[in-house]
Amino acid sequence: MKASVLLLITISSCAAYEVALYGGCINRSLNGQPDSDGNPHFHCHFDSTYCQQGEEWLDHNQLVAEDLGPCSCDYEYKTNVYMSSCYDVRNTHRLRCAAEDEQCPTNWSRLGPRFNSADLVTDDCGHLSEAYGAFQGASCGKRCSCMFTYTSGTEILEGMSTRYGSCHGGSGDPYCAIKASSCAADETFYGVWESESEDLDCDCSETLTGACVTTADAVFLHCAVSADSCGTQSFVPARDLRDSTTLTNECRLCSGILATSAPSQSESPTGTPTPKPTGTPTKSNPPTLSQLPTPEPDAPIEAAVYGGCINRALNGQPDSDGKPHFHCHFDGTSCESDEEWLNHYQVTDEMLGPCTCDREYKKNVYSHACYDVRVTHQLVCAADGGQCPNNWMDLGYRYNSDDSVADDCGHMSDAYGAFEGNSCGKRCGCAFTYTSGSKKVEAGSTRYGSCHNDADSSSYCALKATSCASGERFVGAWEPESVSLDCSCDKTLVGACVTQGREFQHCAVAPDSCDSGSVFVGIRELALSSDLKNNCRLCRDNWSPTPSPTGTPTGSPTEIQTLSPTASPTTASSEAPSLSVSPSVSIAPSMKPSTSTSPTKPTTLSPTDTCLDDPSFRLSGRSYKDCRWVQYNENRRQNACDKYPNLQTRCPVACGVCCADNPDFRFISLFGYNSCAWLDSAIKKVASCNNRRVQYNCPIACDTCHSYVPHVPR
Repeated sequence: MKASVLLLITISSCAAYEVALYGGCINRSLNGQPDSDGNPHFHCHFDSTYCQQGEEWLDHNQLVAEDLGPCSCDYEYKTNVYMSSCYDVRNTHRLRCAAEDEQCPTNWSRLGPRFNSADLVTDDCGHLSEAYGAFQGASCGKRCSCMFTYTSGTEILEGMSTRYGSCHGGSGDPYCAIKASSCAADETFYGVWESESEDLDCDCSETLTGACVTTADAVFLHCAVSADSCGTQSFVPARDLRDSTTLTNECRLCSGILATSAPSQSESPTGTPTPKPTGTPTKSNPPTLSQLPTPEPDAPIEAAVYGGCINRALNGQPDSDGKPHFHCHFDGTSCESDEEWLNHYQVTDEMLGPCTCDREYKKNVYSHACYDVRVTHQLVCAADGGQCPNNWMDLGYRYNSDDSVADDCGHMSDAYGAFEGNSCGKRCGCAFTYTSGSKKVEAGSTRYGSCHNDADSSSYCALKATSCASGERFVGAWEPESVSLDCSCDKTLVGACVTQGREFQHCAVAPDSCDSGSVFVGIRELALSSDLKNNCRLCRDNWSPTPSPTGTPTGSPTEIQTLSPTASPTTASSEAPSLSVSPSVSIAPSMKPSTSTSPTKPTTLSPTDTCLDDPSFRLSGRSYKDCRWVQYNENRRQNACDKYPNLQTRCPVACGVCCADNPDFRFISLFGYNSCAWLDSAIKKVASCNNRRVQYNCPIACDTCHSYVPHVPR
């Protein structure tokens, strides 16, 4: 196995690692001041190839002489050598680091080797700090550097998190390397995000460098990345140094050793403090909620009918940006100044549409797209721009309407095509939320807001503020009170159009969906009506294997109460879920060597046993190699759990011996301070389970339990 080969290379010798010395690039014309964009006059780099026009390379000795730096690859975040940043603007909106721009994944934007170098960074920013401050001028964790990768949101910074490429071929085993110039002439370099390097999982302590030696007699001076760190002396490349019979030095980018013993936080592999805050946000404690008085329990769900906005000046052709002349919408408030609203009848008469909220993706009514450009780079949907989360960018109610969509795009299709002109799942629709990457497109995934009457503690799912009756307050789709109601389109109530004589015609969102001789009846009036028994919703579920309930939900207070308080930090410990055990939870019956050559099958783990990785465990005594580190890379997990017998008992979750959510784990999301139990719906999992800390601590909730890897005695 490739990872095993690397392990032999890196630990076969007892010699202590020596670390490269680093220089940097200076712009002397700035006279020690920042440039017009706030970037400093001096940057630490691996070698002179990173210097821009007008800058001068200074090696380590010159830095010391000019009292600059220091430039390092250690746990001092502020002094770390800069690396390139790569951003996936099309699909995942992730940011990754690479030693140089050329190693960015295909089609990712290259943000250069000094991304956020203008940011103010405090002295206490470092290993196990919380990240903060993307696009805010003061940040921690928002750079790419030799030891620290870019850290999303408010996740915990970790030293040793940056990964590197590798050299393959030639006369020896593959080894971790910075870039192509690090390899020998007969070797092939694989970038950090290519599978050959990902299999090796190259952190800075495993990445080989060369060395500077005296020109006269080849006496070792110090480790170095390239010749321009050697001044007038000679440079020995990484492979030559590794294979040398006279030079015994082991040179790496970093040592991987903390200057002091690991801090006390390392007892929690999540890096998240387990004590719960003492204050409870008032928004986490809504009053006991009961649903609006309901119509007859067996009244079938009826879906609203929809109209749209037409630009007649376009004569049926797309505009200059490729957007069509007609768009389906909830009501006339979505029409632009040069457009005309057509209700359902008019849309039919002009042979447009149809406009729907069902499993037909292409015909779905448009809703607003909201994008978090600062922190998570997530895109969520809302009925109108006013419901976008705070500080998120409103992308409007026709995002990607110019995309060509295939007829077979719909419920359970694979999403594709962000920014490519041909897409599936990359819009916000009435029944379909925006789908990231190539995940499955799901009908019923868009979520809505709610109306609340504090006088009688009643609530119901609703489209927007105009849906609420007088005296009710509207809560947006992404506020906790609405999130707890989990308002999908088939739960979201609408009004109706009736004749002057109160004869029901059809369900509707707003008065402009009624014809000239009809009257609009709002949600509350319809629900309280003694003569109208219709059960009107945004949609009727026509995609699930079993139909939606035929009656309006009874809105049992218990159902709502079990959702809202879970986001509260002060939930009593007795309310924390007891150790959950998945149906496939297992543990090996014996950790003693087996006489059998085949792996022993695991037996069922009792729910009374503890199924948690040991937070104090460190593989081979390395400070960063805890159970979480083991399971981050599947190739590494398979190798380590197979090779080291103690991993089965010290890291049972990582090795797949058992699986359970960590009852003490808490994480911060858009919706508050949450436990694993909060992850009880698809929309919440989409919002949080991409976070690796959440995946690790909530494997049952996030469906990320590992397969069992037995230890086979050799």
